[in-house]
Amino acid sequence: MRKRGGMSRFSKFITGATIVAFLMGTGAGAAMAVASSTTSFGSGAGFTYHMRSSAIQPARAYGTTIASATAPSGYLGAQARLFHQNGVLCTASSMVYSTSATSQFSANVGGHCGYDNYYAMGVNRGWNGSNYIQGISTPTPYIALP
Repeated sequence: MRKRGGMSRFSKFITGATIVAFLMGTGAGAAMAVASSTTSFGSGAGFTYHMRSSAIQPARAYGTTIASATAPSGYLGAQARLFHQNGVLCTASSMVYSTSATSQFSANVGGHCGYDNYYAMGVNRGWNGSNYIQGISTPTPYIALP
């Protein structure tokens, strides 16, 4: 259940887990900046779908599609997009789809985006039984290049 004006418990958990996973996986500790946003974008075929976009230093974006349970191969799709602070697209991955049963699937992309702030947005897809439903995640907070 979503509280008025706040994030759901699921969103808080996913956002917190993402930050911890990035920090642990990179060994960067507190020196690494991470910005993330998670929202729902629909349901179908027995699943509720959530989308998350994450931006990390140096200039890398992740687009992640999350299902409420383990979904069959091909049910989840994701694209990562990295933007300059002024809204101009810096770089984007291709739309890719899960190749095995999973409850979470990500695409990522990185690149040199100049020397200004940047943010990430993902394009996310989930299978509803007859076609893909799509969501575009909300922009992450800005990340400054070091």
